[in-house]
Amino acid sequence: MTDTTSSRSTPVDADVNDEPETTTLPGTDEVGTIDAADGLTGANADSDPMDSDAPEAPPFEPTPLFALHQAIPLTPEASPDGAWLAYLQQGSDGSVRLWLSPVDGGDPQPVDLPFEPVVERDPDSGRLIRGPQWSPDGRMLALAGTVEGEDRTAVWLVPSPVDISAEPIVVAAVEEDAEVTEAQAEQADAEAAEPADALTAAADVVTDDAEAASNLRATYVDAEEAASAAETGLLDEAPEVEPVPAGLASEPVSAPRPLTWGPGSERSPRWSPDGNIIAFVSNRDRRDAIALATTVGDEPTIAELLTWSASDDREPVWSRDGRFLAFTRKRAEGLEHADIFVYSPETGELTDLTSAKASAVRHSLDWVAGRNLVAYVTQDGDWLSISVINADNKAGWAVTRESGDKTEPRFHPTEARLVYVRSEGFATVCCERGLHASGAVALDPSEGVVYSPRWLKDKRVIYGFSAPQKPFGFLAQENLATSDRTPVRVPDETSTAGVTLRHPVPFEFAIGAEEQFSGMLYRTQGTVGPAPGIVYLPDGPLAIRRGEFSLEEQALASTGLSVFTPLLHGSTGFGKAIEQDLADLASSEIETSDIAEAGYGLGESNDIDDAKLALVGVGFGGTLALLTAGARPGIYSTIVAIDPITDWAIELGEAEPAWRNWVSANYGMPLTNPDRFALRTPATFAAVVDVPVILVSTQSAAVHRQAQLELFEAYLDANGVAFEHVDAGDETLAVTLERVSQGLAGTFREGDEAIETVDDIRADAMG
Repeated sequence: MTDTTSSRSTPVDADVNDEPETTTLPGTDEVGTIDAADGLTGANADSDPMDSDAPEAPPFEPTPLFALHQAIPLTPEASPDGAWLAYLQQGSDGSVRLWLSPVDGGDPQPVDLPFEPVVERDPDSGRLIRGPQWSPDGRMLALAGTVEGEDRTAVWLVPSPVDISAEPIVVAAVEEDAEVTEAQAEQADAEAAEPADALTAAADVVTDDAEAASNLRATYVDAEEAASAAETGLLDEAPEVEPVPAGLASEPVSAPRPLTWGPGSERSPRWSPDGNIIAFVSNRDRRDAIALATTVGDEPTIAELLTWSASDDREPVWSRDGRFLAFTRKRAEGLEHADIFVYSPETGELTDLTSAKASAVRHSLDWVAGRNLVAYVTQDGDWLSISVINADNKAGWAVTRESGDKTEPRFHPTEARLVYVRSEGFATVCCERGLHASGAVALDPSEGVVYSPRWLKDKRVIYGFSAPQKPFGFLAQENLATSDRTPVRVPDETSTAGVTLRHPVPFEFAIGAEEQFSGMLYRTQGTVGPAPGIVYLPDGPLAIRRGEFSLEEQALASTGLSVFTPLLHGSTGFGKAIEQDLADLASSEIETSDIAEAGYGLGESNDIDDAKLALVGVGFGGTLALLTAGARPGIYSTIVAIDPITDWAIELGEAEPAWRNWVSANYGMPLTNPDRFALRTPATFAAVVDVPVILVSTQSAAVHRQAQLELFEAYLDANGVAFEHVDAGDETLAVTLERVSQGLAGTFREGDEAIETVDDIRADAMG
């Protein structure tokens, strides 16, 4: 851990005007409020927009693309026959619906339900959990949803509205001794000592060298195919696959119904291989336990608690032969630290597989077909990795050793092969490999972001994919990088026809004397001369903005301004060291120092005008923007904060658990760490801000965020600090950001004839 707080000189000791010169924006009324309908521009100290001779700004007309509601399908699950994909998606009204998309490219179908489905996330981290679960024969779906008139969720059984004919199967597992498993672990450790594989190199190729990246990925495919043919061990022969005896599987329900009746709040349903039992999480007395219930009949049944401990039990998953049920039990040592337990229905034995191991992150369980191995995500050095542990003898090893975070493991239903997501830096890769292979195949088109890989029938794979100029969609293909990819349709597909989209490139800036950070820079191709710029800080826990389709960044860049989204200490995606530096350096102004260095780095570039650099933030990003304006003056000429956090007592009292956990893990709590939170409270530095500040409120913000902004504005008024308030109403965030960008562009370019832009020659007009 290194303290990389900026060592650059800042005018903090200079004479600072505690009451900065006030500039007023067009459309401002007597109390300093701007209606978004009247337009938004940045303030310009050299002009008086209230002068009657000043030209009026043209009326703002939002680009239709940015006014669209954009929602990514969440937690997809493939039907047993591989013909359909079930997923949840939020509509423009905020409600969640169940959708089914045929994999052959037909139109998606909504499923009408007497309840609202619930998108499942880990209560502590916010990580997405598995989605709607198909019964083994494909004739029913199980998912969590609301209960009318009650403050709880239930597991619902829903008859499938599409015709699916799948035969439930049992994949027999081979019981093995510790010596065999330990030998495989030693072999995996030996392979880990070898040089990095070609996949790692391919994923690290910069975006403007697509041909080199493609060649590396193709070369690695050949190496993988050769390695696959040489795999040895227990899996030389395919595991034994047996059909479930006729008559044992439950008949489908005739109409949607709750699985059980009772007081618990239920979620995370998982079908047994024969389809007769569902394991799920039941929350009672504010404690998560694993419960079981039968699926027989058209009436709710009684839930039987399998566990009841002092810790939360979550993420149940059945082995492919139904002999074991695995789940996690939360540990107190850290966020998502857990032990892995297995339950044997045959013997009634409950075994802690990781009791002798150190506390660690363990989640996203899945079983290996034909083996009594539980796969899971854990921390392995600087990165998240995928490991397996044997339910027979507790021996295990790390399966993935390449750099980058490896997450979302899914094993093939009948083979010991898995798909997963590898994330490092600005892109992600959909990887496929055998359990004992020395490396993985990269399946996706590259230069984008991958979501939720799943197995279809045979060896076909489906995954979500998005790139800077390509909106989200599902792609299906064989498990070879050279295979053709078939798009799978989703609701409300986004068309970008007629809109010029910018393609971001990595941009590096110095952090301290010895460290380089980077970010994604959106710049209009063909810009002549140094251009004004925006540094953009999004809301929520700090995370790197990757190379995916983002309406927010595209909206900000739509006026020709350069837009930069920097990496900050505490962000995920660049390794554990950078992510944990925030907690280690929380007593310093580490985030504002990073933001200042990003501004310096842009200003030193020949492509950015350092005198015309704005800082725009949303939520927590808006907080950081306000802090930087006061703590690091002289870098940014305008500050725009949209729904910022300004009172941590209110924020943490009303926050969702995952956000509160992230804040407390990095900063502690306000009463026990007042100095840390003082450094992150905008009122601390408000009196020394000497650039125009625009505060934007939106109707979509939580009530407690709206209240914080009102209190902060009252504080600024009481202390004579100038600001402008903009009410964005119910417009989308992308439209608000486009409005902000248009206003800033108009101000920055006033009287400047040296800046000229042409269309982005690299932007594709995609329908």
